[in-house]
Amino acid sequence: MVRDPLKILLSVRRRSVEQARYALGACLAAEAAIADRIRSLDGAAARDRQTGRAWQDSHQFMEMTAIHLATLQAERRSILADLAVAEDRSGQARGVVAAERAAAEAVDQLMQERQAAVQAEANRREQHVLDDIARFVARRRRRSF
Repeated sequence: MVRDPLKILLSVRRRSVEQARYALGACLAAEAAIADRIRSLDGAAARDRQTGRAWQDSHQFMEMTAIHLATLQAERRSILADLAVAEDRSGQARGVVAAERAAAEAVDQLMQERQAAVQAEANRREQHVLDDIARFVARRRRRSF
């Protein structure tokens, strides 16, 4: 049994699309995790500021908080850099998904065009046979008169 190479190629392309989608999902999950870390740091900094203002001896706490906030800001900058890298990877993964989809659609379109050409050829042959039958019947009628 001979398999159509385009069907095999289409299967491979569809598999590539699914793999690219999976990779994009992993990139988006990593991006979301990093964004959650940033929100967590921002929340911790806000809570520290709010607590510092509510404390009676807040001037002493403010010195400790300033050191802690400087550490949080440095960590936040590092995480923002990680987020930028993750966003870039997500963008690249989106491009790969789009390219893989386009490749799969091109193979699918080629298969449809090929099938349409085969069907058109079959229709042409069938019409030719019907025309031959009609000519034969017309000749028989002329001879019988």
